[in-house]
Amino acid sequence: MKAKTKMNLRWRKTKGQGALEFALVLPIVLMMIFVLIETARLFQAYVVIQNAARYGVRYAQTGEYDPSFCTDLDGDGTLCGGASKDAEIDAARVASIKKVVSDAAVGIMRDNSAVAWDPGYFQVTVCSTRPGFVYDPVTEQCSPHDDAGDPTLGPTRVLVSVTFIHPMILPLVTGFVSEARLHAERTGILERFRVSKVVGLPPVIRLPTSTPTITPSPTITPSPTITPSPTITPSPTITPSPTLTPTPDCSKILIKWFRVSGWRPDRLVAKVQNNNPIPVSLTDTELTWNEIDSAFPSAFVNGFKFNGTWYYPGNSGSSPTIVHGPLVQLGDGTAGRWVADFNGADYLFGTIKLRLTFDNVCVVERTLVQPSPTITPTPTITLTPSITPSPTITLTPTITPSPTPTPTPDCNKIKITNYYVAGRDLRVRVKNNNYAKVTLTNAWISWPHIYSGQYVDKFLWNWTTYYNGNDFSSPTSYSSSRVFPGHYSRVWVSRFGYSPLYGNYTVKLTFDVNGTACVKQTTLSVPSPMPTNTPTPTPLVSPTPTPTQTPTSTPIPTLCLDC
Repeated sequence: MKAKTKMNLRWRKTKGQGALEFALVLPIVLMMIFVLIETARLFQAYVVIQNAARYGVRYAQTGEYDPSFCTDLDGDGTLCGGASKDAEIDAARVASIKKVVSDAAVGIMRDNSAVAWDPGYFQVTVCSTRPGFVYDPVTEQCSPHDDAGDPTLGPTRVLVSVTFIHPMILPLVTGFVSEARLHAERTGILERFRVSKVVGLPPVIRLPTSTPTITPSPTITPSPTITPSPTITPSPTITPSPTLTPTPDCSKILIKWFRVSGWRPDRLVAKVQNNNPIPVSLTDTELTWNEIDSAFPSAFVNGFKFNGTWYYPGNSGSSPTIVHGPLVQLGDGTAGRWVADFNGADYLFGTIKLRLTFDNVCVVERTLVQPSPTITPTPTITLTPSITPSPTITLTPTITPSPTPTPTPDCNKIKITNYYVAGRDLRVRVKNNNYAKVTLTNAWISWPHIYSGQYVDKFLWNWTTYYNGNDFSSPTSYSSSRVFPGHYSRVWVSRFGYSPLYGNYTVKLTFDVNGTACVKQTTLSVPSPMPTNTPTPTPLVSPTPTPTQTPTSTPIPTLCLDC
């Protein structure tokens, strides 16, 4: 009986040990599986984007287009014909190229309603070396608008750019990285699909001159010499009434929604949709905010942002705020995000009217009626009747809503949660665990001169540039006032001129916490990119065959049972 009892106890201990080991190993195994799945999804999306750009540029080289995208730009009643035939065909080519790219980009989690740089956002840009057209690799836009090129102007190169914000979907992984930006560019030289009518003429004119013996015919040849004048008729190609291309249908431009930001009570956000087959440009902005101006005399508009570009630096202290230019493009068939940032206003309320003008022709409006949140304090007054039953004892302190200062911020609740290097960026993620907002007042960074001419290009707070940099000496420091709301995370970025970045970097972020300076500091040591290649020898992975499963093979206690 004693032997049997000992055996049962040992069996139970062995069973408990296995359960404990399983519980310890399971999170690690799940994490490895999730990372493996997300890596496979990321690689698959990367291949799809690369192939989509390749298909798009090959289609663009041929000059083909889908006739269903033809529009009547000159109003002569013909589609892709008439005086502005080439301009109408070029507009149809751009739309056709984007459709080919979109059809090729299958198997990825695209969200056609996503605004710029949100997860699922998908953008296609077509640009060429036609004089006057420039491709900006930062905004990934073609200015003044998308263009597929014209081979009649000589050898022309066309570029197709595809950008996709790939969303992560599995738990544990999304806690670290919520999305990844994938980008592909392909260029090609246009085939001579329009040049034949020009190239074929010279040989026809020169061949008859080989028979000089018949002098009468030369007298006739002058008339063909007049025929070259029709070669001047290609001057209609000069009538690039493509100037007509920026004539959009105003009914296809609309503000889908206009509201106060859910995470920034001092910011207005609107979504603008362009359903035209051609891009449009924002030329004028008018924002009316009379009630806010009256309630907060020190409030002012800090800036306007559209489609990822801050086009108005702000400092407008009275309503309405009217801005003429600069041009900010909104692609064809895409949606853009418009933002107005306020300073000096704790919240936004009242009747707020937004008026946007595109291409100096199309005017779209949207009115927001935002109730005042000042009604919410009244419930605090309802507490007084509950106090009245008892004598006016010291319960009145409950009326002293000095508890409103209870959300007094604490420096210890501001944490640096992550810091890393990405391309030319050194990024620091900060979390404000306070209920009250604080203010970033100064940013300081010490950086190594690893390249000749290395410099700090700019500082960004929450992906918005607030210091234009161009500082060639370390350390770099800049003071400003940037709002940091309570219970939110923000990313501070120092963007350098050259990459990759390596060496030792020290960052100090100073916050104003109830009039007291709160300094958060971190140091990042980035190894040189040269030694990073040495870890490639996978023999280091070979030690893993020393699996810790050998302890599991400790069935030595079973031998003792036989004893």
